[in-house]
Amino acid sequence: MPYNRYKHHRKSTRLKGWDYTRPGAYFVTINVKGRVCFFGRVENDKVILSEPEHFPHVSLDEFVVMPNHAHV
Repeated sequence: MPYNRYKHHRKSTRLKGWDYTRPGAYFVTINVKGRVCFFGRVENDKVILSEPEHFPHVSLDEFVVMPNHAHV
């Protein structure tokens, strides 16, 4: 599907004037393209998570990981 700037436009939810490079607490949802189960898989009604790869300078207070998205 070709990109249509009118159909695919998303309004930014960022706070105007806020410097998002500053340290702080942020709530982020990460979705996998095509809803592929990249973060894990479901077997017998249980989620089996993939082995995580973390950046050393990032710390997570609370998070929820699903097979195809994460709330961090």
